[in-house]
Amino acid sequence: MTINMTMQTSATEAALRDQRARRNPSMRLAAQITGTAAAILFGVQAWSAAVSVGSGDRRIDDLLLWVDQTVINAVLLVMAWMLLRRHFSILFLPVALFLGEAVYDGGVLIGGLHGLLQEMPAYHRAFGRHSTAEVNPQYGMLLVYVALLATLLGSQFFRRWRTFDRMLGAVCAISILSTFTLFHVFLLGGIQGAIRQEERILSTAFVDGGNRFLQACSRIEAGCQVIDRRTPSVDEAGKAVDAVAARTVFDVVARGASLREPFVWSGSTSQDATRTKFYVFAVATAGDHVLLARAGRDLEKAVAYERLRFTVQSVAAHATWLAIFCLVSAVHRKKARPTVRHFVGADGFA
Repeated sequence: MTINMTMQTSATEAALRDQRARRNPSMRLAAQITGTAAAILFGVQAWSAAVSVGSGDRRIDDLLLWVDQTVINAVLLVMAWMLLRRHFSILFLPVALFLGEAVYDGGVLIGGLHGLLQEMPAYHRAFGRHSTAEVNPQYGMLLVYVALLATLLGSQFFRRWRTFDRMLGAVCAISILSTFTLFHVFLLGGIQGAIRQEERILSTAFVDGGNRFLQACSRIEAGCQVIDRRTPSVDEAGKAVDAVAARTVFDVVARGASLREPFVWSGSTSQDATRTKFYVFAVATAGDHVLLARAGRDLEKAVAYERLRFTVQSVAAHATWLAIFCLVSAVHRKKARPTVRHFVGADGFA
């Protein structure tokens, strides 16, 4: 009886596939042409990105970030496609990659959508950081990703919307989100370790007070400034990194505070939609002067190393998940076990 049911299910699926193939030959041809054109255009985009690294216009970690963001945006578009279509075609992959790169390069989510969300106070309260409530632009893309994933995943609880490809797409998206979160935790952990080390190093510049402050700063390759209380000012580099540096110096001067031990603080600020700058400051007083120290090249090198490791791990994992999704969708759709076919339904494989 089981064999008869399996044969009947297979026959139903084959009939559905044949019916669709006969009904839409022109659509199949159009999909092939579109997929081929998208593959060529994406190849041009990839070649241009690789050449920019060779010419020195782009660093290797920026190229890896470009690849990773393109893959993530492509998966985002695949989820949107799967909400509209019951099945995934490999011909849509180059289209998703091409459009994913365009979405990333054009700043559609990390620029346009993020800018719109910036007008909402709730956006800053939920994702803002520091006293300025600054929000990383990547949250715009993340919100869209999570919303599409939740919708796609929720649709699979209803048999009429459940298909084999949609289930695979949800698993792929969950896997990418999980590895992205895990690698991001590793990234922040490595950067925080470098920041704590830099805080200890900066503190050593104030051991002799103001007598050898600048010499100590030169030894540890830190950026330092001796500010007269009577004419307080902070250089433009300090203002660009964090306005808190300027406010702290001005508060020390205005209140006539005396800091025998250096006050050390750290934080980060987004330079653009894809890169965050981390900093460490330390301030103390010596007589009529305020001593301000800022972490230098050592912190930049440590952050660059952690960022490179993060992008390598992310590209390897996310590209692998996307490849597995395409492979399983193409191969196992025809070879799924009867129990899986019964759970999904005959039209979920056709």
